[in-house]
Amino acid sequence: MYTIDILNKNNTAFSKILNPQGLNFKLTLTGKDTAKFNLPLTHPRADAENLKKHNRIVINRVNPKDRTDVRRIWVGYIEAVRIVDDNNLEVGCKGVYQLFDKRVVTRSFTNWQGGLAVFEILNVKLNPTDDTGITQGDTDVTDIFSHDFFQMQASKAFEKIEEATLCEILTDTDFKLNCKKQIGEDKSSSVIFRFIRNLQNANSIDGFTLLQEGKELFNKIVCYGKNNLITAVRQDNASIAEFGLLEKVRYFTEIEDQNTLNKNAEALLAFHKPIKEIPSISPNKTKIDLFEYGIGDRVRVIIKHGILDFDQIHRILSITVTVGRNNEESINIEIAQEGTKSVKSDEEQLAELAQRVEELES
Repeated sequence: MYTIDILNKNNTAFSKILNPQGLNFKLTLTGKDTAKFNLPLTHPRADAENLKKHNRIVINRVNPKDRTDVRRIWVGYIEAVRIVDDNNLEVGCKGVYQLFDKRVVTRSFTNWQGGLAVFEILNVKLNPTDDTGITQGDTDVTDIFSHDFFQMQASKAFEKIEEATLCEILTDTDFKLNCKKQIGEDKSSSVIFRFIRNLQNANSIDGFTLLQEGKELFNKIVCYGKNNLITAVRQDNASIAEFGLLEKVRYFTEIEDQNTLNKNAEALLAFHKPIKEIPSISPNKTKIDLFEYGIGDRVRVIIKHGILDFDQIHRILSITVTVGRNNEESINIEIAQEGTKSVKSDEEQLAELAQRVEELES
């Protein structure tokens, strides 16, 4: 069972929707969360006050195994309302992190810790001007960076800090902004998604797809710092011997410290040197409940089917939930190896494949 709380821009709740129809929401590691739900035009909450743009939305879920366990699972704001037919309207929402797409920051940082810089932007540059309703959360990021932000979207500024300090910045369901070395927890010993052919009763995956991607395979990384004054080069000789030399160059305009640049080059090499295996899974909800895992968590994935023999620790990149008429949940989880923050959509993958075929044929 789901409910939706409606809050004003100051995060004060003033209305509630029980058992929303047509509910669909997506949680992502990049903060590009979305949600939508339907309301009959005759519904008592279908009015201008409740559906005002940028009203905050909180989606709550009841644990089907314990109905006293009710938790926030998605937070954001109303972006659009569309009348779909004579009797119904659809409410489209964005995740709260995307408020930073609509705020601009100007600030110079020289040798600042990444976490402190994030909170400086939030607490000194954004909220005093007009409170976002997002407050300071936790950080464990002490890596140093320097950069001059001028009239830059706050979300882009955060991306620069993430890139320079190898951190992850994301809001949570308490409207707190966290800056962590890694979002999520290690649940690889307790959350095991398993699909083994002919062992249906033991499986916790109902269905899956598996993409083996070699496009992002690189085995020599060259990184340049601010003004190209420092350089870091890392390569994997075993991969070069197997696949040939595959080079990638990155420019980090916000990095002036050699040690920081070295760590970025090492992280890029570690991510790019293996062939990517990216599963998309539909979990068996009776075996593993939605409350048992979250965005960024490390989980174990076992797939043994046909030519596949797959047993790895992956991170959860996105969770998409569609709720049916009887509160029946359809869940899809995108998972990938550590270092990946997002996976291209099916449409993007097909478009890239079509482009590759066209290039081969031309």
